[in-house]
Amino acid sequence: MYTSSMLFAYCTSSDKPSDKSTNKKLQFEPLDMKKLTYEYMIKQSILDTVNSTTQTLTVTYMAITELSTEYRTLLNKLITLLEETLMYNVNDEHWDSIVELRNEIQNKKEKLMHRDSEHDNPNIPFEFDEANKKRIKAILAIYPEGHKRGAMIPLLDLAQRQHGWLPISAMHKVAEILEVPRMRVYEVATFYTMFNRKPMGKYHVQICTCTPCWLRDSDAIVKAVTAATNCEIGGTSADKLFTISEVECLGACANAPMFQVNDDYYEDLTPETATAVINAFKKGERPPPGPQNAPRFAADPAGGLTSLTSPPPGPGFGVRSDL
Repeated sequence: MYTSSMLFAYCTSSDKPSDKSTNKKLQFEPLDMKKLTYEYMIKQSILDTVNSTTQTLTVTYMAITELSTEYRTLLNKLITLLEETLMYNVNDEHWDSIVELRNEIQNKKEKLMHRDSEHDNPNIPFEFDEANKKRIKAILAIYPEGHKRGAMIPLLDLAQRQHGWLPISAMHKVAEILEVPRMRVYEVATFYTMFNRKPMGKYHVQICTCTPCWLRDSDAIVKAVTAATNCEIGGTSADKLFTISEVECLGACANAPMFQVNDDYYEDLTPETATAVINAFKKGERPPPGPQNAPRFAADPAGGLTSLTSPPPGPGFGVRSDL
């Protein structure tokens, strides 16, 4: 939101505070609308805050008549130094971060937008196959009358599984079945990262790089997978076999590092086992999911069980005989 001071004029001090008066002479500098950029607005907002703060401090202390001229002069120098230091830090150390944040926000906006393309536009027909039509009928039967919209996520998932990704025409079909405005479907499809609104490879490899996996060297797993697929994070391999994504926690922290391929988890990975899993998919095989450091099973201790190694005792164990 632009304030009136941002859009029309900025108030700047034309002289330094003096001993005789605490009033500041103000002048108004017209704003050149061509300068109205993200960088300019952020910088000017910071300047306004600094000017307001330093002016308040100066006026407050100048109003205390007991302060000698020497102390007031020293105070003014200190405030000026603080102001210059703050602006130096913002301009020279943090400006790149501000610009990066602006660019990241813009990229997020682009991901939420739909632009018609040759492979994704409303004119491309989409229809559920007969098997999925039966599934849809069974799903809708779960929900009370008048609450069909509760089936939106299951139906979007069916559409994505059938098509491989979620085109806008599939969203329109879901809206038609559920009798809701298309915008309601767009809202859900753009909110959940599980819905892929661009063409995907046959195998979607989602590599967890959250803290537990990172501590177990998920960076090495990323490097191994991108090398084995010849595909960078966020891209799809030339043979359309793999799409690589970097994701947050997938809930298998006890088996870090790990990645997910379609619906399967591959855990306790090393660069070597990660490469082996990818190569198996290249051959058309489906490597067994789960921990890749056999004989570990699920989330059992990596060194094997150390307790509860025998069958549990039956009823009455540990109960006093007189009870």
